[in-house]
Amino acid sequence: MLGFLFDLDGTLVDSHTSIEVSWSTLAKEIGVAAPNIYDIHGIPASDTIKKYAPKLAGQELADFVDLMERTEIETAPLVKPVDGALEIIDYLNQKKIPWIIVTSGTWPLAKARLEAVGLYLPENSVTFDQVKRGKPDPEPFILGAERLGMPVGNCWAVEDSKGGLKSAQDAGCKTIAILTSYRSDELLGADHYVTNLMQIVELVGI
Repeated sequence: MLGFLFDLDGTLVDSHTSIEVSWSTLAKEIGVAAPNIYDIHGIPASDTIKKYAPKLAGQELADFVDLMERTEIETAPLVKPVDGALEIIDYLNQKKIPWIIVTSGTWPLAKARLEAVGLYLPENSVTFDQVKRGKPDPEPFILGAERLGMPVGNCWAVEDSKGGLKSAQDAGCKTIAILTSYRSDELLGADHYVTNLMQIVELVGI
């Protein structure tokens, strides 16, 4: 049996506007230039803050991470579903094919963004606050396969970012890259490439 491990941002939801607004707000608070969204895509917010504001540490860093999450949750209504997202989830549910989310975001943020487009967050999903090492480390996808109750080799990981694809590949998943954030020549080694998530049905044969 096959299972699906979906990244969230850029894969099921287009959260670019929400992220840009949130980082612009946070950058002003920290006193740094807002990072290029494509330079930070797929990377946990705490790691990005450490990179762009290395002087922040301890409680001050934790406060800004919390501020970032609150701002992103407040701007969740700005997200939109990626092409085919609603349809593929409905299809998998009808076929009773298991799927979960594996994201670099936190549980509250993932829940807010999915609900904004009319989807739900499966209870056995993997979020950043549940792992020791986030993407591009393979831990999130290894844990995702465990939570689906199947070998990683039976899992299709659907990703849009370089770090996410590497995480899935190193975990041993089969991979599908959706070209919402990068070109196919920037996401090397994926088993399949799609521009609409419903293309998965024919490519995988489900």
